[in-house]
Order: sequence, then C-alpha cells, then structure tokens
Amino acid sequence: TNKYYAGEEMQRRGPDTCDYTFHTTAGSVTFRAWRALSPHGADRLHNLARLGYYDGSPLYRVLPGFVAQFGVATEPSVSAVYDWRNDVPGAIIPDEAPTLRESNGGGGGGDGD
Repeated sequence: TNKYYAGEEMQRRGPDTCDYTFHTTAGSVTFRAWRALSPHGADRLHNLARLGYYDGSPLYRVLPGFVAQFGVATEPSVSAVYDWRNDVPGAIIPDEAPTLRESNGGGGGGDGD
C-alpha cells in the first residue's frame, strides 16, 4: 500500500491553520492554509507534506511575478496515483462548496482576481 493515498496516515485531520515552507534553489516560499476554507484540501496538503510527498518535487511551470506550480511527485508510481485518469480509490478528494469570497469573484484564485 502506498502511504500517500491509503491508510490511516492520509486520514489525519490537519491543523486549523498551518504555514508550509518550500525550499528551492532560488530561495524559500511560505504559504498558509486555512482548513475552514477547504477542509479536504487542507487535510490532503498537510498529510502529503508531513509524509514527504513534496520532497524533491520540481517546480514545473513558472510565470515570473504570477505563479509557480509544483507538486508532481518525483517517483512516477506515486504521481500516477493522483492522475485522475487512473481512478485510484481515495486519491481524488471530493469537491468543496466555494466560499463567499470565491463565489463573489474576489480573491479566491479565480477569474475575479
């Protein structure tokens, strides 16, 4: 069983608020996750970070001054788990209702920003 998608280790509840720092060759970046805004997503992020999923994960898309994307595991068998086309039970978390901030077009990361 892969520790990144099955078992008790991935079922732990994350903290209400947590800061995550990712270290890169160009410096470190820290961001905060609030569980109240996305319980499933915050729990998944917390467990993956806690278990080392992101260790060695490259930045694969960088648009300077805008966004840097990462999160694909360096081990292909692990990253394949989270590819929606593979339909691995438990790998895809349920959608969550948008927060008021997201639904009114302000600050939620969508087209309204």
